[in-house]
Amino acid sequence: MMNKKGTILLSVVSICVLLVGCNSDGKETVVSENTVSVAEEIAGGVSENVIPQEALTYNGISFPIPEEFVEWEENTDTSRLYVSNVYEDYSFIYYERSVRRETDCLPTEEEMRAEAEETFAGGVLKSYEVTEQEGYEKSVSEITFTNEDGIAYTMWSYTYLTEEYWFMVQFVEGGIGDWETTFSRCGNEIVLTNVLGDELQ
Repeated sequence: MMNKKGTILLSVVSICVLLVGCNSDGKETVVSENTVSVAEEIAGGVSENVIPQEALTYNGISFPIPEEFVEWEENTDTSRLYVSNVYEDYSFIYYERSVRRETDCLPTEEEMRAEAEETFAGGVLKSYEVTEQEGYEKSVSEITFTNEDGIAYTMWSYTYLTEEYWFMVQFVEGGIGDWETTFSRCGNEIVLTNVLGDELQ
């Protein structure tokens, strides 16, 4: 069996493939728990001459990270991985941000179901919901799959599509992990932010 690091990396690659396939076009802040945010990074490049509309655009995201998850050493400003520090717990949290293209849109339920089955060799889309709010679109999905080593996973994925960016956060439970309740709470606490510090849930 592959080691924990390799297994998690393969799962992350599969998730990235799923997200790309579903595309229609074919810094850290410490609170009560760890919180990831790219708002500070973007705000750092804003000058005093920024126009109001740019300041109001939601271009950052923050979400809580349970203290049992440690940051991957190869993280970047646009993609981050946090893994459980418990032996034989293959659970992880994955975040990615990318610039939105004009043709980008959220997948339909049928597209997501087909990609889940293909990407994860029998993966099952348990639920999928798309909502549209002022300034962004959001999808929430639950997918179950088993990797080639026989490890069962459940992935709760939150995708936000704003005027400028894709924000994707995946909470993935695997191995002996028991994180459904915690991950659900974390997902409910995801907020979009702008350079003025406004938040939108």
